[in-house]
Amino acid sequence: MDADALERLLAEVNSPSYNFEEGLYTQLMRFGPRKISKQYPVMDVTDEVAEVVQGNFGITDSNDEKPIIATSALFTCIGLLGYDREHNLGFLMHIQSSNDVEGGLESLYQELARTHPDYEKEFDTHIVASTFRDFQNYRDLEEALRRNPSGLGTKLKASSPIEFTPDMKGEGIALDTRSGKIFAYLRGTLAEGPCDFKYNHPIPEKRWFEFGSFR
Repeated sequence: MDADALERLLAEVNSPSYNFEEGLYTQLMRFGPRKISKQYPVMDVTDEVAEVVQGNFGITDSNDEKPIIATSALFTCIGLLGYDREHNLGFLMHIQSSNDVEGGLESLYQELARTHPDYEKEFDTHIVASTFRDFQNYRDLEEALRRNPSGLGTKLKASSPIEFTPDMKGEGIALDTRSGKIFAYLRGTLAEGPCDFKYNHPIPEKRWFEFGSFR
């Protein structure tokens, strides 16, 4: 979601029609999950960060020139962060509303089998989701992880979700594969221009069905 769309949506949820004295968004900030930067240390943009853009997933490890993987502006989109502590290997998915969750996991397995074929991989995973997340994709991802899915030498284990209230700065999430530490990532929008395809692999789209609904 771009900055203009985010600003319009936040303006809508602050509408007086919600009959909250301070607006719905203020209430969420006060009583709901905290911003990511209030839960984790802050990391700024550096040359060591591999950025994953919307609708893609990325993989890196501690030996890579970019051992930190990050994304930002998770508003209605959902992130999936995974870390294999034994091999200092990490991945990050930035799942938008039109993406197919199961297809994305299958693509992840295939890419991990291609890039790291020599050993079995087991990831602790965290769903990263804002208070305005896409609930259908959240349920689909939660259900998939509940089964401890595996494929092509990769196994995923569900850990506690990271829930947060978004803000106009587009706070994101980052993982340093050298230590396994999670950070808040403060790039408001991802870099303009072509993304780095080494760290960006498209998540399949859902199949369109009649009447404009997803299937």
